[in-house]
Amino acid sequence: MGDLRKLKDKSTLQSPAPRYNGWLRFAHIIPYFLGETSETNSNVQTEHKKRAWTMLGLFAGSDICKVLSGEQIDSLENVIAMQSDHHTAFGEMRLWFTEPEVQIPLTH
Repeated sequence: MGDLRKLKDKSTLQSPAPRYNGWLRFAHIIPYFLGETSETNSNVQTEHKKRAWTMLGLFAGSDICKVLSGEQIDSLENVIAMQSDHHTAFGEMRLWFTEPEVQIPLTH
């Protein structure tokens, strides 16, 4: 049998490091305001949105606007989930994503 004194000694009973810190937060990848269609938008706002979609189209393909505009902006294809502290860092541009060195083919 093991030494009971070791079990009672709290210094030998260490809990594992926490694996999760904070709440899980969901956010739009493409900002929500780009999907809004409102009659109250000014011409300047409309022009800014057009330019933003054009820029996104250069990186993601020209179909991105068709896929995610309007009500589709809330689709699951436009959602990212991060723990709260990572979400804050991402919003403050202290956390970002890069392309992986190895490409894994995606299959559905």
